[in-house]
Amino acid sequence: MSQVISRPLGWSGQLLQWVLPNELKEPILGDLEEEFLSRAQINPQSAMRWYRQQALRSAFQFLWKTKRGFMMFLLSLLVFTGLTLMALVLGGGVDMFIDIPSALLVFIPSVLFAVAATSSQALTNGVNALLNEDVQFDKQVLTNAQLSFRVLGQTAVLTGIFSSLIGAIAIGSNLEAEQFSTAFGPAFAVCILTLTYGFGLKTVCYVAEQKLQFKLNQSI
Repeated sequence: MSQVISRPLGWSGQLLQWVLPNELKEPILGDLEEEFLSRAQINPQSAMRWYRQQALRSAFQFLWKTKRGFMMFLLSLLVFTGLTLMALVLGGGVDMFIDIPSALLVFIPSVLFAVAATSSQALTNGVNALLNEDVQFDKQVLTNAQLSFRVLGQTAVLTGIFSSLIGAIAIGSNLEAEQFSTAFGPAFAVCILTLTYGFGLKTVCYVAEQKLQFKLNQSI
């Protein structure tokens, strides 16, 4: 005997709830759930497939209308990432630009400093403000979130510079003259990776900060 599903679940329903404007959430989600429950009495699996299809179709219809700012931010981030990857490939391969210790030296302290200077809630609110175009945030909340992104970006650059200086000192102290021609290039490349990561994170944080400034200007 088939088990009747009491309510629709899954990421497709959550996506639809996130995309729909506030005034349409209750009627559209209510109609879909009512139809889902009716279908689930006959075939629960078929009802789930139907609900997923309808939720995704409705979500895509409203996505650009309600999340235009977020979509543009995401598009710019994807273009930036794609062009960066293309430059890495043309520059000799992606592998030479990946160094886990260098990434940890930049990202972890930057996030911790941003949380310490503001709060974890401010950083979370900033992410939520970027994801939710139709949600109204208090002016002070946006200001604190903007400050959190500013500290995160600035700290990433400063941490990158600091780590690169440490690497430069280590190279100068340990590199022998007879090793210079073969060892300096790879050592210098790893040395400035932290600076590269720092400016990359700074770029993303700068755009996020300006997006929050735009929302602040709209609330005035």
